[in-house]
Amino acid sequence: MYNFEPDLTYREVFWKVKKDLQKLREKRIWDVTDVHTLKTEQDERYKIVLDVHTRNLYSVLKQAQQIGMMSEHQEYFITSLDLHTVELEDFKYSRANISSLRLIKDRNNDYYRLIDAMQRPPYNYDTGQELRLRA
Repeated sequence: MYNFEPDLTYREVFWKVKKDLQKLREKRIWDVTDVHTLKTEQDERYKIVLDVHTRNLYSVLKQAQQIGMMSEHQEYFITSLDLHTVELEDFKYSRANISSLRLIKDRNNDYYRLIDAMQRPPYNYDTGQELRLRA
């Protein structure tokens, strides 16, 4: 668990996380005798939970990107329910998995109109048994 302290920048915290992960990885590789296990260790993904206020989220992700922590080896789960309000265009081609939850009112008429519209051209999404969107 790492905390974003007021006197530390996000970048400094990410550097610390990155260094700790590298130390952990080096220790694991040192203990490995099987090449197959070594390959598995090198392909390991790191799951990172970010509990950051929405107004700081872009800055946090940008600094993670600047130090190389937005690769296919990182999976970010954002605890904010407002991730959809953050401009994520700069991270579009990063290979990191960025996930979040979003709550919607499924009893709302607008929701059903959206579902209906998504089932027709040009979208043609299949909703299956449940009323949910697949993108």
